[in-house]
Amino acid sequence: MVDAFVQTVKKNGILGLWRGTTANLAKVAPYAGFMFMGFEASKRVFLYSNGYTTSPIWDNPKPGVDQSFTPTELAAWYKKEKELGHDHDH
Repeated sequence: MVDAFVQTVKKNGILGLWRGTTANLAKVAPYAGFMFMGFEASKRVFLYSNGYTTSPIWDNPKPGVDQSFTPTELAAWYKKEKELGHDHDH
């Protein structure tokens, strides 16, 4: 393996070790971008559906909701608030 590196550097210089990187990045970068975009969109929808945010589009936290609650704790909190007569959109 070391011999392959040595031969590549002798024949093509140090930049020869990065031949083909541009084509690989052109393939991987859009995939990574779509994966990141999909993750962020899903995260916002799930935060909204579990009652942490005010909208599935914007990630503004709901006022009065402790953002460290687990979904189970948040459901219990909403139940308690409803029993006390406090109105929360959920």
